[in-house]
Amino acid sequence: MQPLDLTVLGTADRLGADFALLGMTLWAALEAANPRAATWNKALSALNEARNAIAHAEEGRLIALRADGYPMTLGTIRRWERTLDALAAISRLGEQAFSPSPPER
Repeated sequence: MQPLDLTVLGTADRLGADFALLGMTLWAALEAANPRAATWNKALSALNEARNAIAHAEEGRLIALRADGYPMTLGTIRRWERTLDALAAISRLGEQAFSPSPPER
């Protein structure tokens, strides 16, 4: 089996790869918990792409994001904020599901 080249993956893919190392399927589990998870995956990847484009002053990448429906506007930023809030909320549910049960009395 060839090692996974993480340098070519976006943030959402990297998260999935990290969970896969633990034998977990992150995005499949999220999609089972909430049908909007596929949208979150795409939005998280776009957010990371925008962050990198801004950090490295790469206007062409920002233009490509705009064409994909992610213009650098307050509305887009708020959409990303809602995505991150939703991922955080569902991850808290997951933590509860994977937390050890309290000992029986």
